[in-house]
Amino acid sequence: MHFTTVAASAVALLSSTAAAAKTQMQINYYSDQCKTSVADIKVTWATSIHETKDNCYNYKRGSFVNLSKCYERGCQCNFFYGRDCKGASTKLFDNHNCVGGAQQLQSFACYLT
Repeated sequence: MHFTTVAASAVALLSSTAAAAKTQMQINYYSDQCKTSVADIKVTWATSIHETKDNCYNYKRGSFVNLSKCYERGCQCNFFYGRDCKGASTKLFDNHNCVGGAQQLQSFACYLT
């Protein structure tokens, strides 16, 4: 009986770990107006828009950026002009808008809406 409980707990833990690593959305960075990709980030750490958990990611690349794929019901990323998600920001939603000025953006936080 004890072995079954331990085995079931291990399977539950592995399942929750695998679910936590699931790609929720993808952000693409481009060298031009969203035609030539220079980097893509598969976001697995987004939190609910209603949570206060810090999910900031420092990253700077390319000249344009878009939230190219959303695998959840709704996605939003706030891109900040300062590191550690500080200072002014611009929001991107899962509507594939291409935003210029990515070379000025220093960090971002993503949310499930």
